[in-house]
Amino acid sequence: SLDRSGFPAAISVAEAADFVVVVIFTLPPDQSQLWQGLDVTTNEHVDLSSPRGSHH
Repeated sequence: SLDRSGFPAAISVAEAADFVVVVIFTLPPDQSQLWQGLDVTTNEHVDLSSPRGSHH
């Protein structure tokens, strides 16, 4: 959803808090893949099972 109507209240609460926990979740373009057991989170294609050196 692009509804951002709750943002001002959330920002106020976060600014008044001692700490906050932020969770960001994105969905793949083809959401049916979520139910097929595929690795479909955003940028999943760049994850590696073991490091291959620096990417700088």
